[in-house]
Amino acid sequence: MSAPSGRRAIARPQLWLLAGLLAMTAAISLSGWLQRIDFTIYDALLPGGPAPSDILIVAIDDKSIAELGRWPWPRSLHAALLERLRAAGVRSVGLDLLLSEPDERSPSADAALAAAMAAGPPTVLPSFATEAADGSLREQLPIPILARAAAGIGHVELAMDSDGIVRSVLLMAGPARPVRPYLAAALLESTPGARPVRLEGERLPAGAPDSGAWVGDYRVLIPFLGPPGHFRQVSYVDVLRGRVPAAVLRGKIVLVGATAQGLEDALPTPVSAHSRPMPGVEIVANVRAGLRADTRIRPVGRIAGMLLALLPVLLAAIGLHRLPPRQSLILVLALWVGTLGVSMLALHAGWWWPPAAALAALLIAYPLWSWLRLEATQ
Repeated sequence: MSAPSGRRAIARPQLWLLAGLLAMTAAISLSGWLQRIDFTIYDALLPGGPAPSDILIVAIDDKSIAELGRWPWPRSLHAALLERLRAAGVRSVGLDLLLSEPDERSPSADAALAAAMAAGPPTVLPSFATEAADGSLREQLPIPILARAAAGIGHVELAMDSDGIVRSVLLMAGPARPVRPYLAAALLESTPGARPVRLEGERLPAGAPDSGAWVGDYRVLIPFLGPPGHFRQVSYVDVLRGRVPAAVLRGKIVLVGATAQGLEDALPTPVSAHSRPMPGVEIVANVRAGLRADTRIRPVGRIAGMLLALLPVLLAAIGLHRLPPRQSLILVLALWVGTLGVSMLALHAGWWWPPAAALAALLIAYPLWSWLRLEATQ
């Protein structure tokens, strides 16, 4: 075989292999076939950090249940808690509690809680998505007297990924239209001196106005700072009874929510998985910290993610065509490690690029290319 015909014999199968690798990479990237691997990589690379010292969780914990009695408590207790917080000089409060029905045991307690909210500090309340009789989702708001006294209302709905882990939040959501900010965003905007929340994230398709579906927009990945218990917590009953020094509360952004067994709306997260779910109030704290520091994590678009995945595969093909076998192997290994490193650096910079499609293509590129070389040589 002459040298030119030999090169043609090698080049033609290589071109077919390159086309196949690029097509496979694009298909995996767009379809999410290796999404579980991407989830595992994301969870392992997720950067943590210290919890902000000015965010404090007032936990409705087992100790509080033991001292104050079975849940639900009279809302006069929440009013008394807010008075304690106001006297201590907290900056703002998020009451992550379901307050969509009147307090039937003590009708005057709702008025007392509303008066305490109106007196300050600025207090935000949650809304919830509930299923109506026709199967559509409706927003469940706090009762009117409390909604009027609130400094803001934010939704607390979280979406799980296909593996059952909560990684992202919708900054805006609502029935039919995304008109309600997430509770952490409402809390940030109600805090005196805080800047407005910048609505940046993955834009999601709008729903039909009369569909009754729960529609979200501006999806961002939650920059979890640490495992459950990472944020400082004090017991509800200790604050209520004055056992927490005012210096611990002064100037804090306070989140009040349930952590007691049987009460908490705990969910699995990347920093806890299914072994130790994170209470919803602490998820709100993580989102609140990320929004204030502007460390939200935005997923790259599908097309941009596909193009990024094709680049290392194309570089590997060029190197495999030009380099001898030993150097080709070093190049592919370097590209594999580099691809993982680029994904990690992007994550630390606030962008998530799933690398599994490119990593899978690089894993099979070298052995297939070597086999073609051997076939052509024989």
